[in-house]
Amino acid sequence: MIHFKKNLKGESNFIIVELYKKLNLHVFSARLVANLRYSQKCEGFYQFQHIDYKPAKKLIKPYLTHRDKIIRSNAYACYLSLVQGKLERIANIPTKISLLNMIKLMELLHIKKIDMPKNIDEWLLSENNSVIRLGIKMMVFFNYAHQEEKIVELLNSEDSILRYEAILACRKLYFKNAETELISIYLHDDNNNKAEILKGLKVIGGQKSLFFLEQLVLYETNKSLKMLAVNALSIIDKKAIEKLSLEDDDTLKMLNHINDIYIL
Repeated sequence: MIHFKKNLKGESNFIIVELYKKLNLHVFSARLVANLRYSQKCEGFYQFQHIDYKPAKKLIKPYLTHRDKIIRSNAYACYLSLVQGKLERIANIPTKISLLNMIKLMELLHIKKIDMPKNIDEWLLSENNSVIRLGIKMMVFFNYAHQEEKIVELLNSEDSILRYEAILACRKLYFKNAETELISIYLHDDNNNKAEILKGLKVIGGQKSLFFLEQLVLYETNKSLKMLAVNALSIIDKKAIEKLSLEDDDTLKMLNHINDIYIL
């Protein structure tokens, strides 16, 4: 029945839900959720979610705070799917949203074509960093570029994961005004964020990035980061990187590798 529903649209979906109820299969799913074995519970969540049986919301809600993270995660995905159109409530969630739950929610956005929450701007004002992080992810997903100033401000967050999300958003939403800030935080950030900064400068970098990348190509000791700097500079100013490659064998090898991935 779930398989058929995935391939049906419009009123046909309603027919499947009604048939599910007439056959008392919702009772069967409820029994699975009540089962002590987590695999059975998760199967029950799966059935309610994919049949889109909205009355199950009350049954699922108590499991959102379950001590077992697998049960909690599957219940969370099911609940969000069933309360479609009420994602605005996430802005006020006091507890941390796990990365797994964020991934599940982003999958739901793809599958169910859920609209962007109307209060998405408020998510970036939350005291819960995981809500802010999810808000940025959703803005990127919906190509919502109306919070550039706030996202650029978050590049200086004390939370490295939040900084990473903001750095990623600056590239994907093409925030050219973030160029100066990305350069200023580079030296004080971790390698994971540094790599994302360089990928960002490759896309939005201009004259301000030119001198910075030239210095980085000359003095960066981390080979992976240097490769990203070479790549970014080759996009921004090809003549500049070609000139540097004449002065440094490593830079020349990296540039050749970028120009032809078969050259090692």
